Amino acid sequence: PNFMSSVEVDVHRKVQEFYSEIKDASELACDACTPGALDASVGPMLERVHEEVRRRFYGCGTPLPDAAKGCTVLDLGCGTGRDAFVFAQLVGESGTVIGVDMTDDQLAVAHQYEDWHRSQFGFAKANTRFAKAMIEDLSGAVEDETCDCVTSNCVINLAPDKRPVMREIWRVLKPGGELLFSDVFADRRVPAMAREDKLALGECLGGAMYVRDFEQLARGAGFTDVRVVERRRININNPTLLRLVGDTKFYSLTIRAFKLVDVEPSPEDYGEMATYLGTLPGRPHAFDLDLDTTFVTGKPRRVDSNVASALRQSRFAAHFSVSAPGEHRGPFVDASTTSDGLLAHLRLSDAVPAGDSSCCAGGSCSAPAPAAAAAASEEAKAAETAAAAGKSCCGGGAKATAAASTSCCGGGPCAPAADAKKSCCGGGKGSCC
Repeated sequence: PNFMSSVEVDVHRKVQEFYSEIKDASELACDACTPGALDASVGPMLERVHEEVRRRFYGCGTPLPDAAKGCTVLDLGCGTGRDAFVFAQLVGESGTVIGVDMTDDQLAVAHQYEDWHRSQFGFAKANTRFAKAMIEDLSGAVEDETCDCVTSNCVINLAPDKRPVMREIWRVLKPGGELLFSDVFADRRVPAMAREDKLALGECLGGAMYVRDFEQLARGAGFTDVRVVERRRININNPTLLRLVGDTKFYSLTIRAFKLVDVEPSPEDYGEMATYLGTLPGRPHAFDLDLDTTFVTGKPRRVDSNVASALRQSRFAAHFSVSAPGEHRGPFVDASTTSDGLLAHLRLSDAVPAGDSSCCAGGSCSAPAPAAAAAASEEAKAAETAAAAGKSCCGGGAKATAAASTSCCGGGPCAPAADAKKSCCGGGKGSCC
């Protein structure tokens, strides 16, 4: 395309070649493009997606929009359409899912099974539409301010220049609309060798975004308030990739941001309180806005001005009661406040090894000491029973959570899980409390 430099065109060519050559997710060289633990609600919906579509899926997370009934959802880099067909079930027959991708082979699979899924879902007409487009320029595929939610799964990193991508997302979102996407991020700028290598690019490492660069990029597009919904450390064991990336650490983050008016550049305190009404489908007891912000049904919670704005202006407004702002009280400060932004989440991901569900020993955010885990073996056995009953226990650093639950810091008492995605440990100080 004429808006791209020769270098950007070369990157797109390498990415297209890579994904045209890969026929199965099992052929990937690292776990960057695998989704990790899935929300419990996803399983039944995935079972209704055609096997061929699922087999050729590549993604690093599960950006699953809540309150999506009747909404228009845009899936950037939809590939064969796995996520798009899941979203189609969420939005229902009255909603619309638009999938865009630049790879003909991937789109051919999505088109092939579009009517199959319409029949599978029991719809009179298909509620999906797939189009070939570059995510840097959606002008021929999506009109201004027509989308309630824009999502993508390990795709934005594939764009050599992310600035036009973020501008296009802002353009197509309705006021109050949500950007909810999973992608690969890095703790530093990726080495030049990896940024130009076909394998590293295709494995979603070469184009991974340094978190501080992304925060600046998001603000430049208008997304001032960026929140982390899920996180995990990415494992790399392939010798070629290790040589290319050096000491760079990579993470899968699911990010949430809203298109808001009158947003503050930083969290401010106006004495606002928000109460979740318990009305989101599948979230009767609690709702996680992000890893640091859980709303328990019927329990008022202090919120900063940006959270209050998001809850008032977005599609979540019907599910919350938010008090009016009072006089300004200065910067908003609570236990989750940090000046490190997304970097703080990378450090928390490092605290527990990837794939581990252990509690942090003694309330510190570090891997549990072997002695602590051994001493609490009986407690861990008891916790497994509790986990089976829908609870996760964190006692004194023992490994005491189900495999899909998040890590806990601090020896808090056994407490019910807030929802199927997240476990809470009373009295702890970690990401789940």
